[in-house]
Amino acid sequence: MRLLFVVQGHNEQDQIGYTSAARQLLAEGVLTNLTFFFPFQDFAQRKSWEDTWKALIQAAKESEPTCIFFQFFNYHAEAIATLIKGLESLPSKPLIMTSYGDPFSSNLLLPHPPSSFMRIARAADLNFQTTMGRCSDYLSRNAIRHLVFCPHGFCQKRFSPSPSELDTKRSFDISFVGSRNISKNPLSTLFYTGRRRQALVSLLQKDFGTRFALFGHGWEGFPSWQGPVPYANQIDAIRKSELFFGGYPGSNELLYQSDRPWIALMSGVPLIDWRIPGLSWILRDGSDWHPVCSSSELINKIDFLLSQSQERLRQQALQTALLAKDRHSQYHRMRFMIRTASLLWTARNSHKTPFLPPFDFFLPDIDILKILPKILVGWKFPF
Repeated sequence: MRLLFVVQGHNEQDQIGYTSAARQLLAEGVLTNLTFFFPFQDFAQRKSWEDTWKALIQAAKESEPTCIFFQFFNYHAEAIATLIKGLESLPSKPLIMTSYGDPFSSNLLLPHPPSSFMRIARAADLNFQTTMGRCSDYLSRNAIRHLVFCPHGFCQKRFSPSPSELDTKRSFDISFVGSRNISKNPLSTLFYTGRRRQALVSLLQKDFGTRFALFGHGWEGFPSWQGPVPYANQIDAIRKSELFFGGYPGSNELLYQSDRPWIALMSGVPLIDWRIPGLSWILRDGSDWHPVCSSSELINKIDFLLSQSQERLRQQALQTALLAKDRHSQYHRMRFMIRTASLLWTARNSHKTPFLPPFDFFLPDIDILKILPKILVGWKFPF
C-alpha cells in the first residue's frame, strides 16, 4: 500500500509515535511508499486553507497513493469543498480514511465534532473512532459510514521502559498525574468532570495525606503537590507510588480512553481508574486494571490493594506492562489501521462484500461477533 499520511502536527515529532510507526511499517514492507504532509505547517506558511489543500492534492498527484490518511482530523479547517473536489479528481482513486481522537456527542452538553471533520468523514471510505456508542450513532445518523473502533495507545518512542526499570523504590501509597483544568462553561460536561477530578484529589489528600503524591499544573496549595511533570516523564512520576489513580471520572462514552491508561500501564504500577463501558473487553478487571464507580469505592479499593501482597501486585502489574508493550502502542494502532485499509482496498477492487477488520487488541476470550455491532457501525452485515 502506498500511503499519503496527513499528520495532525507541524512535523514528525509532533506525532512521533504514529509517524515512526509508519516508517517502521514501510521498513517491514507493509507499506510500499510513504509520504508525509503537514497541514499545520503548510497553513502557517500559506495562510490559506484553500492553498494548503491544493498543495496536498499536488502531493497526492506526485506520490500516487492508494490510501490518504487524515490523522486525528478534529481541528477546524476551511475550504473543505476544495479538498473533497481535489480528492475526487485524483487519477489513482485512493482510499480515503480518517481518525478522530476525542469523545463527542450530539448531546447539547458535549463537544461536537467540527463541520470540517463531518464533511471529510462523509466523503471517506473508512473512519476510525476512539469512541463508539453515542458518538458513532451520531456520525451514522449524519450519513458517515464505515466506522471502526480503534483505541488510543501509548507512544512507543516516548514510553518504553525496560522491565528492570519498572521495579523501583516506591515513596508513596497512591499518586495522580494530571492538571487542574475546569471548563468555564457550567453547562459543559467538561465542567462537571473537572470539578469531579478536583473533588477526588481533595478526597485522596484528606484520606492519605503525605502518602499521596500529586503531580501536574494548577494544584498549588495542596500539601501533596509534587509540582508539574513533563509529558514524557509521566512514568517516572507514577513509579514513585505503590498504586496509581488514572483520574478520568464520569466517563460514560463507550470504550473511550485517552492515552492516559496505556501510559500508566507501562509504568508497572497497578492502575485504579473510573470504569469505562466496554474497556473490560480489552483489559481484565482486577488484574490488568482495577475499575471503580464511586469515590467511596475508590477509597475502599486503594485500602484493599494496599492490604494485599505488594510483591504479587507488582508482578501482576509487570505482566500487564509487558502486555501493553506488546499490544497497545501507537505502532500497533497504526498497523491495525493500515491492515484494515489494505483489506478494504482489496475487497473494493475485487468487488467483494465488506470484511472483518483484524481486531488484535481485544482479550482472546471476547466473542468479537457478539460485540461487532458496537465496534463496527455503518457496515453491511453479515460479512
